Amino acid sequence: MHRALLLSLLLLGAPGCYEGLTAVHDGNLVTGSVDDTTGSDSSGRASTDTTDDGGPTIGCDPDDSDLRLCLEFEWVSGGVSPDGSANGNDATVINGLVTAGPWDQALEINAGSIVTAPCTSDCQTGQSVTLEAGIRLDVLPEGRTAVIDDDGQLGLFVTNTGTVSCMGMAGNAEGGLVEAGQWHHVACVYDGQMLRAYVDAVEVAGIPQSGPQPDDDGSAVGVGRDAPSGEDTLDGAIDQVRIWSSARTVDELSVSVP
Repeated sequence: MHRALLLSLLLLGAPGCYEGLTAVHDGNLVTGSVDDTTGSDSSGRASTDTTDDGGPTIGCDPDDSDLRLCLEFEWVSGGVSPDGSANGNDATVINGLVTAGPWDQALEINAGSIVTAPCTSDCQTGQSVTLEAGIRLDVLPEGRTAVIDDDGQLGLFVTNTGTVSCMGMAGNAEGGLVEAGQWHHVACVYDGQMLRAYVDAVEVAGIPQSGPQPDDDGSAVGVGRDAPSGEDTLDGAIDQVRIWSSARTVDELSVSVP
């Protein structure tokens, strides 16, 4: 659709579009709020995709007690994107744009965007944890880009060379390659003995690490930005943000590979 026509439809409040929009630049929301209800179910939470064979699924299963946070960004209403887990850690979204992605909808963000989830349920806890997300970096960062970060806890980053970095208590597991302009699935998995980094469900690095995660201080989780500084912002798009209190297997990670 021609950009001028698209902007006109948005400003007129066409069904399913973004209300309060004041400017669009290269597909990114510059100012204004996002309000789109596409993809929600009758409960108002993001939809869950399933497989026919009963295997691993893409999406959010609120009945899975290991799922601590799940953001699919199928819609954002009133500056809030719902948490599809049972924990109610709905994310606050400022200056993000719901757009098409490999898993249906995704969220375009840039340096002017703020996406945080409260994680009042203690998202990272116990002997095992997994952080995972689908990302598209429009450009590689000058320093590093935060994908998922929780102050004092395990953090998932991408460096200026495109390397995935899982920042843990005993050091960083770094490896693999994220290409600018391409969708990738990235993950950090800690099983109580090893911290491993994955790109598209392939293990790219691992370091020994033991002991439980430090207690969560209750601060918000940064999505596409460092927490709590707000630096290291992601310029591109993000989707399928999930935190688990278990070590996900390669088979479970692979269903989210774009």
